[in-house]
Amino acid sequence: NRTTWKIQGISERLLFSIATTRRINSGESIAVADLAVVPCTSIRSCRQGSTFERFQDAKSLVELQTSRLVAKRTLPAGTNFEENDAAQPEAVKRGSEVSIIIKKDSGLSIRSRGTALVGGAIGERIKVRISGPGASKNSSQSQGMPPIMAQISAPGEVKYEQ
Repeated sequence: NRTTWKIQGISERLLFSIATTRRINSGESIAVADLAVVPCTSIRSCRQGSTFERFQDAKSLVELQTSRLVAKRTLPAGTNFEENDAAQPEAVKRGSEVSIIIKKDSGLSIRSRGTALVGGAIGERIKVRISGPGASKNSSQSQGMPPIMAQISAPGEVKYEQ
């Protein structure tokens, strides 16, 4: 005694995107409350990178980074938020003095000072000029040393491994 049913209709896939809830200026921090999950108004508005399936929810997007996120460009309220709209904030600014931790293969660790030749976020590799003993930022002693490539490990700190 099996009954067979025939159902007719149109199936639609619902897509969601993550959108800004307020205007976020370039360089401004992005908080969970600044993003909302909204239904896509068109397939075009659900480009890869902005779909809900990619991030699960706005909170997980913000928590993807170990530190807070900042907007790379000004995002008006209601703008579809994509992965490349945000970045980690700069932990080292160009021209700033940094602490350099030099690690040798032998296990020896030396701490020195230097100047960042470019800025960057934690985890990025940047060029740093090591300050010579008694050398000021603009002295000929520090300008004569070749720059090194070091990884930003914390705000104002880089690591260089030999």
